[in-house]
Amino acid sequence: MKRQRRAFELIEIAIVILIIAILVAIAVPNFIRAREEARARNCISNLRMIEVEKESWCLKTGCKDGAVPPSVEELFKGKEIPICSSEGHYDTGVIGEKATCSLGMGPAVPHVQ
Repeated sequence: MKRQRRAFELIEIAIVILIIAILVAIAVPNFIRAREEARARNCISNLRMIEVEKESWCLKTGCKDGAVPPSVEELFKGKEIPICSSEGHYDTGVIGEKATCSLGMGPAVPHVQ
């Protein structure tokens, strides 16, 4: 007599779970890395916007290298203020130097252009 199969065997279910676990183990680190790279790119973009606003402020006021520009909030008065996606804050620095992020994000982050 032929035996009818009605359900999955335990070994089949275990193999499926193992395959899913392997796929998750591969996908999660890639997702985390992609998220961090996106945050770094966002930070670089925000730092570039701050630099543009600093240059604009400097042209309007006729400042020279070494002058201290206003805070980020004052530079972007009436515009959307760039916010760090990693919960840090931005410092405009002085004229002639680059703006910085408190978390060290931005140009120093590897593999992000």
